[in-house]
Amino acid sequence: MSGLELGGIILFLVCALLGLVSGSGLLFWAMAGFGLMLGLILYIPGYTNRVNANRTNALISENPTIIVKDVFLGHTVTSVVADVPSVKWIQGADSSNYWSCHIRAISGYDRPIKYVIFHVSMYNSVGDLQYCDYKKKCHYNLRVVGPISKGEHLDCSFDNIIHAKVLVTPVLTAITVDFADGSSKEIKKEDIKWESSLPWS
Repeated sequence: MSGLELGGIILFLVCALLGLVSGSGLLFWAMAGFGLMLGLILYIPGYTNRVNANRTNALISENPTIIVKDVFLGHTVTSVVADVPSVKWIQGADSSNYWSCHIRAISGYDRPIKYVIFHVSMYNSVGDLQYCDYKKKCHYNLRVVGPISKGEHLDCSFDNIIHAKVLVTPVLTAITVDFADGSSKEIKKEDIKWESSLPWS
């Protein structure tokens, strides 16, 4: 049980006890209801976090590899509210027709990782390779620099990697994992472990 869950239960019991010692049945139920409301505010996030952590750990134990949640294109928009910058991911190209790539994955390897390279190819809406208007490039090796440990979330953005005036779809064709001990592993497209429901905070 997490600290948030325990705090929620304690808060409910304290409010119920205060209502009980007051000697008033109405006050007891009012305090108990108030405590239950506050307790749930603490308990539910704690319970959700614990369930997600257990599920993630189970996935990692069963899949000693790079588990990919999603790969998609879009662009980022930064806004400032009360002097606090906030970055929001928007699907589609930006106003200059540049597309950025976003990848979310998690490492299930016991060994520390030096680099993870996601090999991504771009396609248009009719299934043909889509080349960048300027670089004349359609295959990209998107590298994430470690060290990356087991269970670590990779939340990676690669900005403005392709310029195109048409709809572009990314396809993950392979993953290269370079371990800190100097060894490496190539994960082919058909062996990539996808888990779209992977819990993500």
